[in-house]
Amino acid sequence: MEKVSLQTLKSGAVIDLFNVEFEKMLANINDENTSPTTSRSITIKIEVKPGKTRRDAECRISVSSHLAPIKPAESTLYLDSDDGILAAYEDNPEQHTLDFTSGNISAIGV
Repeated sequence: MEKVSLQTLKSGAVIDLFNVEFEKMLANINDENTSPTTSRSITIKIEVKPGKTRRDAECRISVSSHLAPIKPAESTLYLDSDDGILAAYEDNPEQHTLDFTSGNISAIGV
């Protein structure tokens, strides 16, 4: 009878579980929406709970990863009064634009 090892425990389930989390970690590293320098980690946890007679034991294997969080999407809102009602714009209503085809200068939102 073969003794249990990490490779043989539950028919190598820990290796399969690790590979799943490792792929998640690689995808997280490659994600432009995460910090490139944040540390990532994978934790393998093996719990063994012996029976009352100490002749058997229940075994639970779990693998989890701690990944870099997604960076928040940031934007600047410009606030302006429109007939006494406050309105929000992503473009500055006070910023002038140049119409190169006609040569006109106008303010955005005006």
